Amino acid sequence: MNIKTKIIIIASIVLILIITAYLILVSRRGDPNNNELTPTPTLNTTNDLTSIETDIPEVVTSPEPFTGVLEEELTPDDVKKIDQERDLRNSSPYDGISFVVSYSYIDYIFDVSLGTPREKALEQFQSWRELVYPEIPEDQFRFVN
Repeated sequence: MNIKTKIIIIASIVLILIITAYLILVSRRGDPNNNELTPTPTLNTTNDLTSIETDIPEVVTSPEPFTGVLEEELTPDDVKKIDQERDLRNSSPYDGISFVVSYSYIDYIFDVSLGTPREKALEQFQSWRELVYPEIPEDQFRFVN
């Protein structure tokens, strides 16, 4: 091999290394033709939040307009009834000794499944309802079996 061939081979290798290094640097930096600014994160070293200036305008909300419906005060009996219904609905399904009470969210009513013997189970359910939930009217319970 003569000296000219050695110089051409070495120059080719150096040129390939320079092109490879350039491509690696460009791919790490991103597109050099992209002039879009990218934000850089900054660290706020002050702990004083009052030093941060804000341009948030104060929002004043006006009261809602009158809709034509007057607010009605609930009587203490209504409040007791509502509280008892909510309590039984939240503990649903309630499994008694000879009956099960569940709530039907579709029909907004309590479903009662009685065990056997049916007459004894009905008596136990009625006494339980009158003792624990006396404010819930009987028409809020539906017997499903």
